Amino acid sequence: MLKKITVLLIGLLLVNVTGCQQEKSNSIILTNNAYFHPVEENLIYPIEENTLNTFKTLFPNPDNTIILYKHFNNEDYNLFIALPYKTSFSQLTNFKTHHAGSKAIISDESTYYRKSKNDSIFMAEALIKINEEKFVYFSAYAQNEEKLDTLFTPSQLRKKITKQ
Repeated sequence: MLKKITVLLIGLLLVNVTGCQQEKSNSIILTNNAYFHPVEENLIYPIEENTLNTFKTLFPNPDNTIILYKHFNNEDYNLFIALPYKTSFSQLTNFKTHHAGSKAIISDESTYYRKSKNDSIFMAEALIKINEEKFVYFSAYAQNEEKLDTLFTPSQLRKKITKQ
C-alpha cells in the first residue's frame, strides 16, 4: 500500500513538473528567475560546429569569456544568445570588435549596444544586465539593417526578458 502511494505521489510530482515546463516551453532560461521570450517565428537551432564558427567569426571573443548558449535562425536574421563567463560588464563593454564602423550607440551601467557592418551584413551586439551579478550577451546579424533596428534594440530585447 505504501508503495502505491509513493508511486502515485511521484507520478503527480512528474505531471506537475512537466506541466510547469510546458508552460514555459516558448521561453529560454537565462539565469535564475530570468527568461527570454523569442519572437514566435524564430527557430532554435542546435549549436553545431559551423554555428559556433560563424559566431566566433562575426563576433570575435579572443579571451573566450562569452559562451554561446542559444542560436535562433529566421530567414531574415540570426540571433545568438551568449552567457559571459569569468568577466565583468565593464570588461566586455571595453572590448573592441575588428569590424570597421563599429560604434557604441548606447552605453550606460546596465546596457551596452553597438552596431556595425561587415561587407553586406549588418550586425548588432547588446550586453544587458539582468541584475547586479548577471548579464547576457545578444548578437544578431541580417542582410537588412531595418530588421536589426526593429527587433534587436536594447529596448526590444528588454521587453522579451521577464523576471519571475
